[in-house]
Amino acid sequence: MLWTVVGAWTLISARRHRLRSIPVRGEITNVVRSRDPEEMGTLTFRFTTVDYRDIEVTSNTNAKRLPQRGDRVTVIYDPRKPQRASINTREQRGLSMGWHVTALGFFLLVLGVLVALNVL
Repeated sequence: MLWTVVGAWTLISARRHRLRSIPVRGEITNVVRSRDPEEMGTLTFRFTTVDYRDIEVTSNTNAKRLPQRGDRVTVIYDPRKPQRASINTREQRGLSMGWHVTALGFFLLVLGVLVALNVL
């Protein structure tokens, strides 16, 4: 059940972030790939807020295809906390992980109920 709650919380947090966020154009300024495919890489990107502040953010990513330095991207950011910005991709928005964790939690919950009822 814990995994279901964690997954649902991740999805809810990602949705709140998207609802408060403003999309703007940004640019990738640095990409660090991990040598180990199991570890995360980092992306650094820059964007200008709607009130003309220049912001640069570094974030972890486990995306399979990383953008290149100089690539233009769509960035979403919370105007109250512009440092909480992310690139507008499924992985960066937290949706992919949120659904995977929720599905795992639901599977384990159903399995636990079936075991408790002596069905398995």
